[in-house]
Amino acid sequence: TRVFTNSPNNQNSLWVDKSLIRENMAWSLFDEMGSPNCFHEFVRIHANGAYFGLYAAYEHPDERFLERNELNPDGNLYKATASREETTGVYEKHTNEESGSADLTAFLSTMHSTASAGLASFFQQRTDPDLIIEYQMGQTLINNSDYPHKNHYLYHDTSTDRWIVTSWD
Repeated sequence: TRVFTNSPNNQNSLWVDKSLIRENMAWSLFDEMGSPNCFHEFVRIHANGAYFGLYAAYEHPDERFLERNELNPDGNLYKATASREETTGVYEKHTNEESGSADLTAFLSTMHSTASAGLASFFQQRTDPDLIIEYQMGQTLINNSDYPHKNHYLYHDTSTDRWIVTSWD
């Protein structure tokens, strides 16, 4: 397997997807849209010599993920970890952990304190609007109902000071 050699990976049991194709179709869609995405593949799991199930194995989002998606590998990648949004964020930092998360706190605080009349300008200045729209489109097309809460990453390109959202799970 080209992606998972010498790299951590994540596995999903696909138990809610009885067709076993939703994950494959979703990641293929994000790839075709040019949206940052994880490599994935199906994996047969055997335990003690017996078939255990078909799983999806996902690339672990880290610096290699950023490079493969042609994103600045020195940027900051944050995984949403809770089903709520707070002004200080509920995220785990997955790259550059030693540098703290002041950038995330500032971004979220500014976003939450910006009046609704100024939000369009805020997003034009602080994000990559095309990638944000593609992300939203993709989530709608795959009917992903829990993406706003925890199944995403926020990525800060520290060289451009722009933010994007990437899919997860």
